[in-house]
Amino acid sequence: MFFSKLRGELRQQLQQSPAMLRFHGLRRCVETTVRGATLERALPEFARSDREYLRGCLQVEAREAPCSLVVE
Repeated sequence: MFFSKLRGELRQQLQQSPAMLRFHGLRRCVETTVRGATLERALPEFARSDREYLRGCLQVEAREAPCSLVVE
């Protein structure tokens, strides 16, 4: 569900043809999703995968207009 919401937000922002997309606060979302004692081990891997997922979605969704991606 987390990745589905990310893609939906990316699509919504792309409708306005931005030169740059900025995602801020994903760490808090990841912490909520992963919860529990495994957070410290899972967080770096999850953070890496959400960035890779967003890059892939951006390549597919923004074919017409180039756009930069910033994940903070």
